[in-house]
Amino acid sequence: MKLYKAVICVMLCLAAGLFSCDDMYDLHIGYLESGENIYAAKVDSVSPGPGNKRIEMEVFINAQRIDYIRFYWNARYDSLDFRINNQIGVFKVMIENLEDREYLFEIVSFDKFGNRSLPFEVSSLAYGETYQRYLTNRRIGSIIVNGNGEAVIEWLGLTEDAICTTLYYTDGSGRKQTVVIPASESTTVIPGNPAGEFRYVTSYRPTENSPDIFDSEETTGVFPEPETEAETPGEQ
Repeated sequence: MKLYKAVICVMLCLAAGLFSCDDMYDLHIGYLESGENIYAAKVDSVSPGPGNKRIEMEVFINAQRIDYIRFYWNARYDSLDFRINNQIGVFKVMIENLEDREYLFEIVSFDKFGNRSLPFEVSSLAYGETYQRYLTNRRIGSIIVNGNGEAVIEWLGLTEDAICTTLYYTDGSGRKQTVVIPASESTTVIPGNPAGEFRYVTSYRPTENSPDIFDSEETTGVFPEPETEAETPGEQ
């Protein structure tokens, strides 16, 4: 009887083992049939430069296994391909014809076998009329023409995102002149006996890596007579 019970126990254990193997096989059969997913290398990083209805993407790649990359936006309704040819380095890609609003981009890499990478996401603004509408020209505090025939312009403060102001005038000899004034400059001396009307615009770059410059609306003023203070442009 003891031998009979031992044989029964052995048979039950073998049966349980067979059923367990079948269950494990069932769990993995789908994975084995579908094969292992192979992904292309992802880009390392992307730095977007927001411009005038366009965005310049600076893409950093260290893997030599990327044939081309694809940019998706507008929930993947729009896309742009850029070929890498298995090179490494920094690549600049311009995405044009955008509306002035914020975008979410997905960047997907493809290798020479057609494998794709997991998406790399980055967001950026595109600027346009909405941004430019709120740009103001730099304000002038005072203008004095001294006895040496120099016009001394005192500027009021700094303007955020401004990079320079361009001033157009006519000198004492009747020649048209242009001077570019850095945004950090608070006092500007203009030689040559400037006289009559002048005009100027202030230029802006929304970010340091923006590919475009935006100009404010033009402002006009009049140089005063020597040793007198001019009327501030825009004021009566």
